[in-house]
Amino acid sequence: MPSTLRVYTVLCAALSAALPTIAASPPPLGFDPQTMLRVSQVQPGDIAVGKTVFKGTRVEEFHLEILGIEKHAVMGEDLILARVTDGPLLARHAGILSGMSGSPVYVHGKLIGAVAYAWQFQREPIAGITPIEAMLDSWEPAAITHRLQPVTVTLPARAATPARAVTLRPAGLVAMAAGFSPRAVRQLNDMFEPYGIRVVVGPGSGRTHADFTLQPGAAVGLRYARGDLDLTAVGTLTYSKGERFLAFGHAVLGVGATEMPLVSAYIVDMMPSYADSFKLSASLDDIGVITADRHWAIAGILGRTARTVPLTMRVHDASGTKSYRVDIIRQRELLPGVAATAALTLMDQTTGYAGEGSLRVTLTVSPEGRRPLQRTDLVHARFDMALQGVFLAVAQPLSLLLNNDFERVPVEGIDIEVEVLPERRSAIIRRAQVTQEQIHPGDVVSVQVVIEPFGKPSVQRALRLALPPDMPPGAVRVVVSNGADADAAATQIGVPRAQVTNLDQLLAQYERRGSPQELVLQAAL
Repeated sequence: MPSTLRVYTVLCAALSAALPTIAASPPPLGFDPQTMLRVSQVQPGDIAVGKTVFKGTRVEEFHLEILGIEKHAVMGEDLILARVTDGPLLARHAGILSGMSGSPVYVHGKLIGAVAYAWQFQREPIAGITPIEAMLDSWEPAAITHRLQPVTVTLPARAATPARAVTLRPAGLVAMAAGFSPRAVRQLNDMFEPYGIRVVVGPGSGRTHADFTLQPGAAVGLRYARGDLDLTAVGTLTYSKGERFLAFGHAVLGVGATEMPLVSAYIVDMMPSYADSFKLSASLDDIGVITADRHWAIAGILGRTARTVPLTMRVHDASGTKSYRVDIIRQRELLPGVAATAALTLMDQTTGYAGEGSLRVTLTVSPEGRRPLQRTDLVHARFDMALQGVFLAVAQPLSLLLNNDFERVPVEGIDIEVEVLPERRSAIIRRAQVTQEQIHPGDVVSVQVVIEPFGKPSVQRALRLALPPDMPPGAVRVVVSNGADADAAATQIGVPRAQVTNLDQLLAQYERRGSPQELVLQAAL
């Protein structure tokens, strides 16, 4: 039997986290009936004018025909449907472009909203337009008033979406990755896919910005990384008033209050595609800071600069030392992955291959208000030294710090020192044998360990462990491992993992963790 779910919407005031304090905030934007139209004032058959950049930095106009209003279509908000009737989209059979998100649309010279949604495999460029009323709510989330009536939703007993169904989705963003290796681009796509962002190889920043004019329809972007690498997702500016701006017409990450760099952008050209056409773009200069990323728009302040996290990296190999710097977005959800992928790419650039090798890696992470965390590990990778030795060495501690269960700790800097070793530095533990048959409380347990270094004769090492004098009687279990596997080895002899109750303990545990080049002897009753 199908079940019926009664959904009620109520008049409410939603509490929201305060925006990051960057400077004294300008007054919020509000609906202006002199320059804007409400959804209720838009009629099917109205002729609208849209603005966007198709090439370079010049804002061009195109026309649309209003098809109708989809009530409560997206997150309970109405969506205006319109068909593009002229311009480059028709001439080049492109459909709605990824990168058009935020393109303002006007009826009778008044702003009705922004191009924000589309369908894949379009035969005609039909767009979903986020109303300007919803976009303005991004500035005043504490004063949002739901404008909906109770609706009834019937849920079938077993519902399934056809595998090839074509569904409405955000027109979306395409992030241009400049300088990243092909496998790094694949890593980035896996990371950004949940947010509906596609990553492609694109041109870097550095083009002239002399002809860029900040105006509705201008190409703007969210920059995730800049420096020796560049990663920027480009959309369109919808509206600005004084220092305030609105763009995109949908969320990017949907994280609410935030601090991300807004940059101007240059459109190299359109890239028509049957599946998903997009704008090939390049980032220009910082022009503001994004302070809100909500369901119906991103919003922020112009003329300010967002803080970023500097990643510095030095790689030493037989050819010398190469130094790099990349400034990365501070956003907690993205920083570990973007930083690790940047380090992976810089290793690929330096070594020119992704094969077996040995590395000595020193990572220093500087948390805000705390002493730096530092670890040095000797790593041998049989298949991919950059991925196993560098990517994981960066991603794991950053994720541990930024996603801990105790407190929020922003990262102020990341430093990576890598030495590519000329020979394989690895060994196998061939045998471990306890020399005593019986032991007593207070005795020293002696274990003879035979290890076999790669390409060299076996060697023997003696490990000793003093037992406590008050140890109760019973069988003693002993295990030998390398330092990196010590925790897993301890569980094999029944030693429970240490429980941490605060961030200091968690970070101390990370710093104390053994290294692959260490031999560790553990014993337990």
